[in-house]
Amino acid sequence: MPLDIRKIIARRAFYYLQPNTVVNLGIGLPEGVATISKEEGMLDYVTLTTEAGVFGGQPASGRSFGPSSNASAMIEMNQMFDFYDGGGLDISFLGAAEIGPNGDVNVSRMTKNRLTG
Repeated sequence: MPLDIRKIIARRAFYYLQPNTVVNLGIGLPEGVATISKEEGMLDYVTLTTEAGVFGGQPASGRSFGPSSNASAMIEMNQMFDFYDGGGLDISFLGAAEIGPNGDVNVSRMTKNRLTG
């Protein structure tokens, strides 16, 4: 990961990780937390998860986001959301398409002519 603003933000988020925690990573900037975790040798001490249903390992990034290399376990997506909803997470790092100056979060409209999802 090149040293740019994305890496600086990901590294700052990484410092919130503690050993033996379960972490949810969203797509986008949060993917960098997985990269920094690998760089810092932390993957053996935290359990990174994605909504796709993987536990552990290093989640893929970019257009391949969702699966994980060296995952410990994989469950169905609906079961993962039950796990999240049931209090299984210690911390989450979520992505957003746009955050406005007033703190409004847009997770669906990327451009005037395109909706995600």
